[in-house]
Amino acid sequence: MTVVIGKVSEPDVLKAVWPDVSKIIKEHGKEWLDVVDEKEIWDAIVAKTWELWLGMDDQKLEMVGLCGWECHAKVNYYHIIWLGGKNLAKYLEQALALAEQYAHLSGGTEVVASGRYGWMRLLKDQGYLATTVQVRKNVQELTRH
Repeated sequence: MTVVIGKVSEPDVLKAVWPDVSKIIKEHGKEWLDVVDEKEIWDAIVAKTWELWLGMDDQKLEMVGLCGWECHAKVNYYHIIWLGGKNLAKYLEQALALAEQYAHLSGGTEVVASGRYGWMRLLKDQGYLATTVQVRKNVQELTRH
């Protein structure tokens, strides 16, 4: 077993791995695909708005991560936008460590992730704290009570 995690930035590599990336997103990102579509993901990676991270075991793609920067005058946040795939427990600790190191070396202040409550429990063991609450309101059919 040879586990490799890395960030994909070369267009030729992106084209080569995209079919497998797309398959993992379709299989493990059904809820997220209610928000985005594959063209938006592809375009954001090509435009370097989002960065693609992959986890492979013996050259078999099992983990896909998408991250992006939110930059301000005083702080820079590196957001884990989406993370999914098979056997995530095998990759999580190393993937987070690499993303954290990359963010640090790139001038990041914090790595930020959001997700369901299960992620909060998993990430707590990696030193992540729930410091904010996200609230939402659907305004497509806005009514005031």
